Amino acid sequence: MINSHIGLILCYAAFVTPFTIYLLVGYLTTIPKALDEAAIVDGANRFQVIRLVILPIMWPGLVAAATFGFLQSWSEYLLALALITEDGLKTIPLGLYQYFGDVQVDWGAVMAGSVVATVPTLLLFLPLQKKLVSGLTQGATK
Repeated sequence: MINSHIGLILCYAAFVTPFTIYLLVGYLTTIPKALDEAAIVDGANRFQVIRLVILPIMWPGLVAAATFGFLQSWSEYLLALALITEDGLKTIPLGLYQYFGDVQVDWGAVMAGSVVATVPTLLLFLPLQKKLVSGLTQGATK
């Protein structure tokens, strides 16, 4: 039997991967093939073309795809609710839901937990904001 947190990780990967691949393929098609050919003419092998030419150009797209995957998994609620049964393994959205009672809501705890849940996202977004915006707009056009 697979542990619930391993199952949750596999489900998140299964749901995030298709759109991430779609986003990266859209971004990869914007890179001119002439760059590959010029690097090969200059004496680079395939690995060097990927490492020295393609990856530096794809960096904004990779950042956008990774950020999308992180946010999708970080804020997901329904799969975590269905798969996690142990209190110690609950995700932040499930933990915040515990503060909602039948009759009353502990709004102070909900707001404090929301701030704690937002801090990692801000720490991820602020340094990568320029790369994220350019990656999303580049991969969306053909």
